[in-house]
Amino acid sequence: NYPNPFNPITTFSFSLENAGYMKLNIINVSGEHVKELLSEYKPTGNFQINWDANNMGSGIYFAVLETQNSLVAKKIILLK
Repeated sequence: NYPNPFNPITTFSFSLENAGYMKLNIINVSGEHVKELLSEYKPTGNFQINWDANNMGSGIYFAVLETQNSLVAKKIILLK
C-alpha cells in the first residue's frame, strides 16, 4: 500500500497472474476483522483499491490479500 504510514487514505496495488476469486480484508492487531475491501472474481491484470480509514483509530492493521492459491498479509500503519 502507498503511503504507509497513512492518514486516512491509502491505496493497495496488486497484480493477478491468473483470474479468480479474491478477498482483501483489513484485520486489527487483535485479529479482529474490521473491513472487507474486496470479495469478488477478478480477471488477470493490475488493480488498485483505496481504503478511507477516516472512521478508524490510529494503530497497526494488517491487509490480507487472499486468492485461490495464496495468502499475503502486510502490516499497515494508520497515523492520525
